[in-house]
Amino acid sequence: MRKSSELRKKAERHEEKAEYWADRENDINISMPESLELYKFKLEEAEKHHADLKSGKIPRAHMGSLEHAKKEANKFKKLYELANQLWG
Repeated sequence: MRKSSELRKKAERHEEKAEYWADRENDINISMPESLELYKFKLEEAEKHHADLKSGKIPRAHMGSLEHAKKEANKFKKLYELANQLWG
């Protein structure tokens, strides 16, 4: 009886790990060569969004919208530069 409950718990842990990795299979991070083009795309998107907010094409939702957009652009610029050093 004890052995079967241990095996059941072990099987549950394996199922949880399988679910975790199934959720992460489409994630891209800096350790992957694909991150270079992803961060380049995200950087271009963030810079365009910031420029549109600054020019007034997109109305600002709140006082910090422009600042938040600039921080996003800076974040993706750093990630792109790092990915470029690693994989470029």
